[in-house]
Amino acid sequence: MKRFPTILLALPAILVTNTFADEAGEKVLRQLDAAARPSATRSLVRQTIRTSGGAERAFTLEICTSADEEELLLVYTEPARVKGVSFLMLNGRSDTWTFNPKTRRVRKLTSSTQKRRVNGSDFTYEDFGDAGKMGEDYSADYDGEETLEGELCDRIVLVPKPGGPSYSKVIAWVGREPRVVRRADYYDEEGEELKRLIATDVRLVDGAPTPHDLLMKSLRGDRSTRMQLVEVERNLEFNGGIFTLDHLQGR
Repeated sequence: MKRFPTILLALPAILVTNTFADEAGEKVLRQLDAAARPSATRSLVRQTIRTSGGAERAFTLEICTSADEEELLLVYTEPARVKGVSFLMLNGRSDTWTFNPKTRRVRKLTSSTQKRRVNGSDFTYEDFGDAGKMGEDYSADYDGEETLEGELCDRIVLVPKPGGPSYSKVIAWVGREPRVVRRADYYDEEGEELKRLIATDVRLVDGAPTPHDLLMKSLRGDRSTRMQLVEVERNLEFNGGIFTLDHLQGR
């Protein structure tokens, strides 16, 4: 009697398992995006950068997003030496322009410079492009469940779609109630661990689960950046010109 290789006998089960993982992962991702509830929002943020040498630098910045969250404007307001430094994201946050108040110059970032750290922090420009629409940039596989800080989370592996973020993958721990990312591990283009995001102090703001404390830690050195929400307003009505290059340069 002819025998089939064991791996072929196991193949149907493997395919079913992989299909389930894909469907379950995409479901979690859809729920995550839905929970974000796109809204015109203004946030006042306190940012603290801790260098590898132990020094700390503190900043205050304002972040505004459009009603569909397709546009984002970030402006540094303190300290005085960086006041007015800003960037604007348009076209689904895929295009980014920076503004330097000292030179009065507006510069469009290339796809490669989107990977740069913003103002020496551990957040890159492309990190600001995911909120509420991660399903457009990533596909998701379910990777089991795990308890973090007493909360049961679903773990999903996010792989960028063509033209998406530069990370090779992001492993995200998504809380079940509410649906919000509690932790995310980022891997570089070579598949090596790069940094870790930890989200705490989650509060509902007009029904949207909103972490008020984001800590991004480098996994390649003793360096980190904390972003803490001081104020947040949702469902605002901005003047039509706030998300324009004229406004960026004319501030």
